[in-house]
Amino acid sequence: MISGIVLDEDGDPVAGAQVSALTPGFQRRRRTLLHRSGAQTDSRGRYRLNTLAPGRYAVVVRHLFRPVFRAQPESTVNPSPPAFTYGVQYYSGVDRSASATLLEVQAGKEVEGIDFRLAARPTVALQGRVLLPQGVIPSGQVSVDILDEPDSAQGVSMSTSASAPNFMFRLDNWPPGSYLVVAQTLAEGRQYRGVQRVELGTDSPEGQDPARTRH
Repeated sequence: MISGIVLDEDGDPVAGAQVSALTPGFQRRRRTLLHRSGAQTDSRGRYRLNTLAPGRYAVVVRHLFRPVFRAQPESTVNPSPPAFTYGVQYYSGVDRSASATLLEVQAGKEVEGIDFRLAARPTVALQGRVLLPQGVIPSGQVSVDILDEPDSAQGVSMSTSASAPNFMFRLDNWPPGSYLVVAQTLAEGRQYRGVQRVELGTDSPEGQDPARTRH
């Protein structure tokens, strides 16, 4: 077993965060991290990953798409305060799977004290437009899937659709990071697919969308 506690930047427990144990492996002939076990933190921020086979594991905490309250000073200039999220963190304290620390798990023993301290970050919006080949009319909806950790097998995805006639899409409250955006549709029995890598940041000029992508 692997166990620990997840706290926020003030030292308070983070309840309901998703914790996963990942083991090195291969998918489509590429080295990646594969999901082996998962658990949610309880009201005290504690978690325990059970029934793990002996081996080496990375541990990741995800707290995506759930807003985090942050006290903001009163301001008449910005009546809508920014949203915050904890995002993704790998042990020990990194946000990329390639930099994660691998833990050695032995049979019959528990690896304790694998703790996390999450810092809230402002969320950003992902907005884009799906460009179809000339003359192609979709027979159904145009789906858009967004995956975090584009080079890993365990990434979390979120789906939406691009609406006619302009086939625009928008997703709010995303943590900064690297994402893979995949657009797909069917037209006259043929499947059309477009893929775009996107880097979302928080340093865009005020009033502009932090990221845009076209397919």
